[in-house]
Amino acid sequence: MLTTTEHSVISYSLNLGNLKDEAGQPWVLHTFDNIIIHAQGGHEGFATRSDQRILDPSATFQDLGVLKLRATIAFHLQFPRGFSIVSTPGFPANALTSDDLLINIPAKQIYRWDRESKEYESSVTVEDRTFGTFPIEVANGYFVNVDTIRTHNLSVFALGDSIVQTELISGLNIISTQIGRTYTSHSLIPDILSATEAVRWRPELQAYDSAFEVGPGVIIGTDFAINPGTGYFVRVNNDVTWSITGDGTNTPGLIATKRLSPSKRLAYLADYPSTPLNRVAAPLTRVNGSNVSSAGNQITVTNLTPVSAAVVWMTHEETAGQLAYGLNDKIDRIMTEESPGQIHWIELKNLSPQTEYTIQVGEQTHSFTTPVFSQGMSYTVFGRIADATGQPSTNALVIIRATDESGVSSLPLAAVTDNLGFWIVNLGNLRTDLGETFVWQEGHMLNVEIANTVEQAALQLPITGVSPQSTTVLAASTAGANVPQIFSLAQSFPNPFNPTATIRYQIPKAVHVEPTIFNLLGQKVVTLVNETQHPGQYEVRWSGRNTANASVASSVYFYRLSAGTFTSQKKMLLLK
Repeated sequence: MLTTTEHSVISYSLNLGNLKDEAGQPWVLHTFDNIIIHAQGGHEGFATRSDQRILDPSATFQDLGVLKLRATIAFHLQFPRGFSIVSTPGFPANALTSDDLLINIPAKQIYRWDRESKEYESSVTVEDRTFGTFPIEVANGYFVNVDTIRTHNLSVFALGDSIVQTELISGLNIISTQIGRTYTSHSLIPDILSATEAVRWRPELQAYDSAFEVGPGVIIGTDFAINPGTGYFVRVNNDVTWSITGDGTNTPGLIATKRLSPSKRLAYLADYPSTPLNRVAAPLTRVNGSNVSSAGNQITVTNLTPVSAAVVWMTHEETAGQLAYGLNDKIDRIMTEESPGQIHWIELKNLSPQTEYTIQVGEQTHSFTTPVFSQGMSYTVFGRIADATGQPSTNALVIIRATDESGVSSLPLAAVTDNLGFWIVNLGNLRTDLGETFVWQEGHMLNVEIANTVEQAALQLPITGVSPQSTTVLAASTAGANVPQIFSLAQSFPNPFNPTATIRYQIPKAVHVEPTIFNLLGQKVVTLVNETQHPGQYEVRWSGRNTANASVASSVYFYRLSAGTFTSQKKMLLLK
């Protein structure tokens, strides 16, 4: 029997002698048996306590203390025009379906990513009729498409001390965090076992942004905030249950993340594959009397979306880049970079969809038309650029296009290398010259142009379908003479090791690859990779942890490579 008293305090009287087990037999109480108490009702929210124990099972009664209900929270969602990824930032006070949101926002379209089928499921309104419906569930993210700026209020229960568990399926998932816990992309990835990539959709730019792990403790890409009420793509290598525990406060949750010092990161990255740049006699040429490079089609409009665009070019001298732009032929706005340089990147924001703009840099002009609202499938491509000595090539310009089987090319995407020489683009941002989403597919070709002020390189390689895709590994492995002729598994190093061992292997053809660690009893400790890989030489690192991310004991371990019909096994020694 449960009754509510004033101030939302629950008083309860329960006879635990009525408890039964799964077989329907009476439950025999023992000292230190746990009791989990959950209450929910009215507009006062819910509460859970799991720290209660039976101290004396023979006692007549026991006072387990006060249980207070959590209050509901009014949450204000904002939708800019176009697509947004949103989620309920807590348990909805009332059950929600996609129909409800379509009507109440109102929205043109809502769709979700089905983890099982690896495809989108839509709910749309056509002439006041709704087609397709699905429940809006906590911890999941949903795409919402609106035709103008909208706002919507949700009533949710605060997370409190409860635990939200999200089942993540190997591959791509859309998730959301809850009120009471905050992350960034760089702390989220190590917090989810086997996670390799986090992607956000930026409604203000109508474009994707990525972060992912390239090695143990080394995460590259934008360290963006993970906000409650927003959905994010997360890619995992294995099926995993991810638990978020609320702390009942507005303070950030404590995340234990191993960070490497800059010197250790660079030492590790010295062995990471990179694309070398070739020195050229005169990579910069004057165009129409202006100080503009020939690289990247001189002045290049890239990363085009309905509401934004990036304009990139290079110059002989270090200058603060400046451009003028406006609607049609009316050039009436000027933008200037804050810092001088030779590679220039100016981002135009708050543009209008399906509108023609003209830009001018020096004496050169260029026109472009912003596309319609659409949204592609996330797929991250990255690479690392180095000079002849192997040092990272920072601030190099990378321009990438995709070409389909009929020879039709996309509009370009661009990126600039960071201080470690890495560059990242997301193929979900690709557009056709008609302004529609360029639907990339496995096997489509990528053309990559890379240049700084004195060097340049070009790559051409297929889309593998395995994101995040490294262009440096694939480019090296498909260079002809470097393609391995046989399968092989090398001895791990160092051996003995503590705390990390490196395992290298090579495959002569595209196969499904699984390097797996076993203990002396033949029990699987962890699978390091579980994916299809293209011909080439690879390496993985094992940090002495099992599938549950717990450290294993000092011992002899076996590592086995299964690649198609090929199997090879070797042993290594972990000494702590």
